[in-house]
Amino acid sequence: MNNLKIKKAFDDACLSLRNKDRTEQEISIFLEKKNYDSETIETVIEILKEKNLINDEKYVRNFIQKELKKCKGISLIVSELIEKGIEREKVEKILKDMNITEETEYSFARALFKKKIIKYNNKLASEKIYRRGFSTDTIEKLFKDFRKD
Repeated sequence: MNNLKIKKAFDDACLSLRNKDRTEQEISIFLEKKNYDSETIETVIEILKEKNLINDEKYVRNFIQKELKKCKGISLIVSELIEKGIEREKVEKILKDMNITEETEYSFARALFKKKIIKYNNKLASEKIYRRGFSTDTIEKLFKDFRKD
């Protein structure tokens, strides 16, 4: 294989990683768009992994933490990670390892709910929270708890 082509592909991949972390799939797609062949892409991906420049598990952990702070629900976070090429089982295992439970999700949903219920009516607040990836069960529990308070 042409070492010059691998070096160029590696440099391109590093440039794409300069501004933000990416998954293996995102790097692979990026290099495909640059018209690199699959063998070169696989080699570059392996080099990036060896140098710890890409690490899907670390990416998932960071992504989950960042998105939870934005008050996104678990189902939306999982969907977004699957779109980025991460297997559902891997995401669910990491969520479990991070001790992200329904209670954790509920606490984030509650914070978002308090903001939205003040600003909007019940129906609109409910829709906005649902679009953030929170389950209908969580939303119903929020309304039930809100009525208690």
